[in-house]
Amino acid sequence: MSDLEIVIGDDFQVSESIITTFYLDYKGYCFPDNKWIDFTEAILSAWTNTLFKNRNVSDAYFRLNFMDGPFWLDVAKNQNMQLTIDCINDRQNRFSELQFIISYQEFLSVLYKAYKSLNRILYETGRSKDRFEATYNYTITSMKQLKQEIQIL
Repeated sequence: MSDLEIVIGDDFQVSESIITTFYLDYKGYCFPDNKWIDFTEAILSAWTNTLFKNRNVSDAYFRLNFMDGPFWLDVAKNQNMQLTIDCINDRQNRFSELQFIISYQEFLSVLYKAYKSLNRILYETGRSKDRFEATYNYTITSMKQLKQEIQIL
């Protein structure tokens, strides 16, 4: 079991995008905070795409952005597929609130679980068949791609 979780709330807000509570929980430390609301599907998709782009790069440095606010993750991936992640807060003076190390495979697993949580919420609230049906189908596809990548590793 991972020390990291991407928490997605079931407090779905109706808009043109999927907006829910969305934050990282690393051993009880919540980033940006445990009430953070953001564009859930857009973040998961962007983070997954960035990780996939860097899967075969032995030493990579990239940013995983939150969509709202001055928060992001600075990620350094080494040749051993370990990710060093700095949780950056740029509200006033840029600083790292938290740093942790996680394997590439484990981070993909955390993303997979987050997609699974989002899909459950969409399904249970009836949003898998309404105007978000295409988004729901896309998230299912993304989950399958993550699962395949995890199994390869």
